[in-house]
Amino acid sequence: MNELVRRLKQDVTDGRSRRQIAERADLSDATIRKLLAGGQAKHEVYQKLAENYLHVPVEEVYRMAEILPPVYGPDGKFNRTWLLPLRLYVLSPSEMVCSRLALMKNIARISAALQIPRNSA
Repeated sequence: MNELVRRLKQDVTDGRSRRQIAERADLSDATIRKLLAGGQAKHEVYQKLAENYLHVPVEEVYRMAEILPPVYGPDGKFNRTWLLPLRLYVLSPSEMVCSRLALMKNIARISAALQIPRNSA
């Protein structure tokens, strides 16, 4: 069970119904039921959960759902490998043909936005 499922189940245990969660996140009750059962969803679902329900960055919801690896590894060092899956996960099919340079620029932009030091290991 991933952290997103644990969070949603805790909200249900605390008295919020699946229907209330779905309405607040602007999703269907079936989608919430699928997530509670441990299923995967389209990236739009995670975006809506992030923006409308959890009020956290969508990248955090991807980590909660174990779509992205954690930012820091078990050794406490910065895990750079999560940047590439983040960019590849949100690419539309038409963007899949982007050049390697464009991809690296986007990774640098994301790193700068998250204030990740360049020399971290």
